[in-house]
Amino acid sequence: MSINLLPWREMQHKNKQKKLGAIMGLVFLLFIGATVFYQYETYLTAIHQQSKIAQLENKLTLLAESYKEAVIKKKSRDQEMKNFGYFKEQEEINNRLLTLLKAVVSELPDEVYLTEIQRQDKRIEFLGRSPSYIQVVGFLQRIESRIKRQATVSQIMRPNQNDSEIEFNMGYDISDKTYG
Repeated sequence: MSINLLPWREMQHKNKQKKLGAIMGLVFLLFIGATVFYQYETYLTAIHQQSKIAQLENKLTLLAESYKEAVIKKKSRDQEMKNFGYFKEQEEINNRLLTLLKAVVSELPDEVYLTEIQRQDKRIEFLGRSPSYIQVVGFLQRIESRIKRQATVSQIMRPNQNDSEIEFNMGYDISDKTYG
């Protein structure tokens, strides 16, 4: 008498195939979930960067508008100042300021954010944030090589130990005539 073990083996093989199919399905679902999560994170990062760009553009627009208003108010006094050489000096300072701003805008890396720009007579200060010191130093070196003038860096620091970004404050004396 012989015993037929084939149906039992077939059932065992089908059960193994079902388990393998279930595992493959779970792995596929995990892969899809990870892909969707990555895409969502990328989307959020892009939105965050766009909002930062919009904030900087708004600040630059406000700065340009206030500059235009100041120019309009000073036009009535320009004739008097021409006699004393003041007008020419201010024009040179504004040209150096424009050169500096062009250098800053063109050399600003994606990871470095300017949070504030302040002009005080013949000095301009840039305050910002960056994920690393290396990016700030590289940014400064590129600007310095472009305008042939060193920045005065008053601080580069991490606000607190847990913060992943550093803050920096650099300034330029735009009355100095050594700009490139």
